Amino acid sequence: MTHVPARFATCLALLALAGCGGGLSSGAADVSPRDAAFSARIDDTARFAVRTRVTEGGASREVRGLTCHLRSDQLTATVVTPGKVAFPTVRGRPSPLQITCSDDTFSGTTMLQPGVTDLKISAPYVPGMSSAALKAGVENPATLWVYTKGPVWVSVRRTDG
Repeated sequence: MTHVPARFATCLALLALAGCGGGLSSGAADVSPRDAAFSARIDDTARFAVRTRVTEGGASREVRGLTCHLRSDQLTATVVTPGKVAFPTVRGRPSPLQITCSDDTFSGTTMLQPGVTDLKISAPYVPGMSSAALKAGVENPATLWVYTKGPVWVSVRRTDG
């Protein structure tokens, strides 16, 4: 029985680090498309946490309360960490998404490169043709792209001032 509390504590810690809990509200910050053309390309959204952490003395710890601005050529959003963002699933490749988080003590930036959701090639395998088929699927304007498939951690540093 002495192992149960230790396992329970470990599970709670892992859930908090995974963004499944740990003080997140049930709502999510919506992204604002910069134009109607991009808005029409949004197929769906998925809510994932945006969190910030600092590494000091060899140990990482979460830092809360930083304001994060998410910007790309097509969209913007703002969230306070830890907070959820309704990341879009987009038809056709979107531009990279920059996330800049800061407060009076910390600041940091990360870049999210969009990735294909789950590209499936239905053509038969032909040696030497798989990369061409993959490229054709990636460049297809109907292919669905996402910025993340899980929580986003932004590493921050102490600011001087």
